[in-house]
Amino acid sequence: MDPTTSQTTLELRLETLVRNAFSWIEEWILAIIRTILFILSIPRRVLPTLLHVAAFTTVLPPLLAVSIGAGVTVVNLIPTGWEAELWMQYGEQATPYARTPLPSLVPEQPYEISLRLDVPVTPENLALGNFMTKLIIVDPKNSTVASVNRAQALVLGQRSMSWIPFVTAAARIETIDIPLLTSWAPTLPSGMLSNAGTAIARGTTQKDFQAYVTIGRSDAWKSLGQGLGKELSVVRAALHGRVKLFGLRGYFARHTYLLFVLTSTAFFATSTAAALALYLLFAPSLSDSSDTSDTNTVKALDEGRHHTSRPLIKPDRAEAFSASETEYSWTSGGPETRVKLESDDDSSGSI
Repeated sequence: MDPTTSQTTLELRLETLVRNAFSWIEEWILAIIRTILFILSIPRRVLPTLLHVAAFTTVLPPLLAVSIGAGVTVVNLIPTGWEAELWMQYGEQATPYARTPLPSLVPEQPYEISLRLDVPVTPENLALGNFMTKLIIVDPKNSTVASVNRAQALVLGQRSMSWIPFVTAAARIETIDIPLLTSWAPTLPSGMLSNAGTAIARGTTQKDFQAYVTIGRSDAWKSLGQGLGKELSVVRAALHGRVKLFGLRGYFARHTYLLFVLTSTAFFATSTAAALALYLLFAPSLSDSSDTSDTNTVKALDEGRHHTSRPLIKPDRAEAFSASETEYSWTSGGPETRVKLESDDDSSGSI
């Protein structure tokens, strides 16, 4: 390639870039000038209103941010539930078991309790067949308040094949959800009722509840087939408690996005109306002062026009003065300091 040609190409590129940069700057300058001219062309009576609207518009973004925060706060206030991790103990009893404390529970609040198991797909677990899950809940006095037994089996889902030849897929883990209690509410302990039978105040919680969970078969000591035990191998186990809400609270608990939109919209509308009302209480003073200044200016112009149109000395009396009187009044400042008004024609004629 000719070096002269490459140099010319670089010069053309630089020239194009510089031209585009100057064009962009020129467009921005013209846009700013047009905006300024548009503002200056606005009638004087309309300009204060536009300034008030622009000033009030600056309040809307903070109100919108606060409204979104209020919507998120309201959604988070809805009770959803809790989760308690279970650490299964093997070899101590006939079936694996776990004991865990439950979080604070609201009296008379229904809960739906279920057990979630992550079970590896192994020949031993598949050969086990049905197994039992037992849940016992005890209060702080170690008294049983709820007990349930549920049967479950490991059901295989659709298996995904490995895309790489001669490479086996990772060990499969199936998740099993076992519903235990559909609607259980902790009862009020003794001494928590008043004489009138009224329950304790809303928001009071009860602590120190314990959950005892066993998974497997009671005949685990018997062997299967080639001597396999009847224990269920578990990777992870967790006890879930979901708050059961009814009525309007239950509906919004199932539709949190709708609750967020309604709460944010209502808060934004209310806060905007309040801000507008407060703004209107103080903003009229600005428009009143501008209107008063305009009125005073018009009055001053009218009064000045009225004074300039009034003659200082009547024409008939001005003609009665003689030249000597005029000279006397100018030179000696005699007893009468009246001054004769001479027109432009008289002054030009005397000269």
